Amino acid sequence: MFKLQLYRPNLPLTQAPQSPPPAAGPDAPQPPIAPAAATAGASTPTPQRPRTGLAPVPKIRRPLLQPQSYREQFRNAFLTESNWIKGGRLLTTHASIGDSVVTSLVVNDDHIVIGMANSKIHVFDAASGHFRQSLLGHDLGVWALVLVSPRRADRSRTYDSPQRSSSDTGTSRRASFTGATPPTRSTPAFPPTRTASDDQVRYPRQTKRMRSSDVCGSAAGWGAKATLVVSGGCDRDVRVWNIATGECIHKLRGHSSTIRCLKVLDGRPIAVSGSRDFTLRVWDIDRGRMLRALEGHEQSVRCIEVAGNQVVSGSYDYTCRLWDIDTGECLQVFEGHYHQIYAVAFDGERVVSGSLDSTVRVWDAGSGECLAILQGHTSLVGQLQLSGDRLITGGSDGRVIVFDLTDNSCVRRLCAHDNSVTCLQFDDRFIVSGGNDGRVKLWDMQTGTLIRELTRPCEAVWRVCFRDDKCAILCQRNGKTVLEVIGFRPEDELPAPVPLSRTPDW
Repeated sequence: MFKLQLYRPNLPLTQAPQSPPPAAGPDAPQPPIAPAAATAGASTPTPQRPRTGLAPVPKIRRPLLQPQSYREQFRNAFLTESNWIKGGRLLTTHASIGDSVVTSLVVNDDHIVIGMANSKIHVFDAASGHFRQSLLGHDLGVWALVLVSPRRADRSRTYDSPQRSSSDTGTSRRASFTGATPPTRSTPAFPPTRTASDDQVRYPRQTKRMRSSDVCGSAAGWGAKATLVVSGGCDRDVRVWNIATGECIHKLRGHSSTIRCLKVLDGRPIAVSGSRDFTLRVWDIDRGRMLRALEGHEQSVRCIEVAGNQVVSGSYDYTCRLWDIDTGECLQVFEGHYHQIYAVAFDGERVVSGSLDSTVRVWDAGSGECLAILQGHTSLVGQLQLSGDRLITGGSDGRVIVFDLTDNSCVRRLCAHDNSVTCLQFDDRFIVSGGNDGRVKLWDMQTGTLIRELTRPCEAVWRVCFRDDKCAILCQRNGKTVLEVIGFRPEDELPAPVPLSRTPDW
């Protein structure tokens, strides 16, 4: 009889010695546009920043693979989930020397990247939480980030659900193990075609329900050689960075005001940005050029979401719009809110919008019809996550509400926080919420009961993001900006703590 063997990383990870470094708001007035910006959409060559005196970026020695039986794999998965409920370990803590404001957080299996209001971008290792380097180049605050993996998108993961099922509530942590990429994204299931007239790749229209962009801000790559970071902010530039070298590959100009939101399509070198100049712009981040501007909104574009070859935008003009990314055509205008829109979700079939008018609206992407008006909040709804037929919303009233979109019913209402809900994420087992009351709470998805708080109370929680066995928390503690990375793998698999030799210059 043969025993089937699977493989996993040989933990713990080891880290190369590091040398110590030397000591060391989006509404702000906009500076005049430089003459170089006259050529809209052009990629401006960016000189590499000097590295004199900087410590070399340390490299992680990747482990060899060792066999692991199904029994061992099941055990590790069970213990990891148990640690979420009553275990876990704080791997690292990074505290600033001042009160720098965090604007964005993105996480994938390898990196944690933070955007700051002081124009800096900081990169950390996801396995250990150790600081890697800072990406310097933006002139003003960074307000939008996306991590792009070098791996190609797995086309077998297209989410096909012609019949809605209330049991489909998202990606299960039980089925994913350390080192495996969870199936949280959807990619085109049809081969692209290239037209000779405009040298653009066009994808057939999708008719299946698709997963929206990764909730942690990462995108599957198209085969590039390195992991990329795409950023935008108050200086109106979209920048593309090589995360390994820290080099700015492209500096893309075209917007005339702050870039507030940014997405990258899975499996394609296409980015979409939304700005306070009322427009969205589509970029080729491989060649470094602007492809087209999407015009139609009458106020600032506050939020966007992509699925397949379409993007939904929410604006301060009280409307949402559905666009074809490849042609620039506006396919639908969703009207009904009577105040600014702060959050959108999109799965290819349905558009969900959250507004300052305290309501959540569900729209049919094909017809533009309003399918439901979901009530329960008493103020701004700024947090949305849609997965399958489950929708979870978070508001400035401190409430977290779970809706079932098969019948648009309220499944449960949680009085989660004493102040605004600032961040929200869920899977089929847990809900994690953070608020301005300084608490990060873990809830049972099935019962709505509070399981525990994941960290000590602080002054305010800005961002929280989790992936399988890691949770990154950005908060303000004792007047300082703090990053905490918590691990939930079984104790015998956790890497041994290594003293930090480098910290970011916040």
